[in-house]
Amino acid sequence: GSTMNLVAIDFETANKYRSSPCAVGIVVANEQGIIDEFYSLINPLMDFDFFNTRVHGITEHDVIDAPTFDELW
Repeated sequence: GSTMNLVAIDFETANKYRSSPCAVGIVVANEQGIIDEFYSLINPLMDFDFFNTRVHGITEHDVIDAPTFDELW
């Protein structure tokens, strides 16, 4: 029979705005397990909020050389 793939995408944000992604993780899986994974830091080109950094541990310094969302896309 055919198997169905599931794609899960998780973004971390630099601050309270959804338009401030600082990391993305993508996993493709099926009934047998994980098929493919992707992770990248993203430079949101905006300030980080202390609360967000406390949650995910990503700082402005970490993303200095990371691609922007447009570059990554």
